[in-house]
Amino acid sequence: MRYNLKIGDYNSHGQSSLQLIIPLIIILFVLLGLALMIPKLSPTKTLALVAGMVIFITSFISTTFALYILIFSMLLSPEIREIDVNPLLVTPDDVIGLDARVIVDREMMVHPVRPYAHLAIRPYPEEFVTERKLKDGTPVILRPIKPEDEPMWHELLAGCSTESIWFRFSYLFKETTHEMATRYCFIDYDREIGLVAEAEEDGQRKLLGVGRLVADMNHDEAEYAVLVVDRYQGHGLGGMLTDYGIEVATKWGVKSIVAETFKSNARALALFRNRGFEMDDEKEEDVVLVRKELH
Repeated sequence: MRYNLKIGDYNSHGQSSLQLIIPLIIILFVLLGLALMIPKLSPTKTLALVAGMVIFITSFISTTFALYILIFSMLLSPEIREIDVNPLLVTPDDVIGLDARVIVDREMMVHPVRPYAHLAIRPYPEEFVTERKLKDGTPVILRPIKPEDEPMWHELLAGCSTESIWFRFSYLFKETTHEMATRYCFIDYDREIGLVAEAEEDGQRKLLGVGRLVADMNHDEAEYAVLVVDRYQGHGLGGMLTDYGIEVATKWGVKSIVAETFKSNARALALFRNRGFEMDDEKEEDVVLVRKELH
């Protein structure tokens, strides 16, 4: 596919390409002034130095614009495999691509991939931020966890009893550490997500609970676990987080959700049973495996 592309017509936040070139022109004049201030340079060497600067800056402008178009296009459209702008004309007033060639990945057009799957790090999923209310009317924000939530995450676990910690993690610890928080707060949103319930208490933001989904590589199955701070257990928050976790997993394209809980955890068993999870208590002595098919 071939077409004429005038790069000078594109701008960002109202800034034209000429405005982007002006700082480079200023740098050129500064370097020229410095060159003229060096007495040891002959006029011929000074002219050669200035010519070299012009060539370097022109090449820099051309390469920068070409890379900008390529990177920006690939971020927005992973279907684009290659962009070739040749020749690229740089003038004092504009930067113009006289001809361009775009190669499209036909396989990705026929079999679309998940959004942002082409990126090494998925952007924060703002689409999963929502507001809900508990049974008593308390407003909460359900959203994916962020790295900056680490202090509140430590407070959340500090507000949980030994029993709650054991039911969630299957082991006990005296206190949380930064290394532990890194595992649960610094995550890859493409394959896992921690859905936190945030509310305001005494003028301060608090995390009241967190439901965690970890999908396999193909997004066929996701493991789920939920933890609610003790003072909010029995308020319907665990069910709210689980319902929203099922909703997010469905949007992910996950086919099934699996979870493990202890046979002695009656509250969790009732939560999963009320949402149609299948129970399997025969494979493990003290653990119940639950599963829910989504598609």
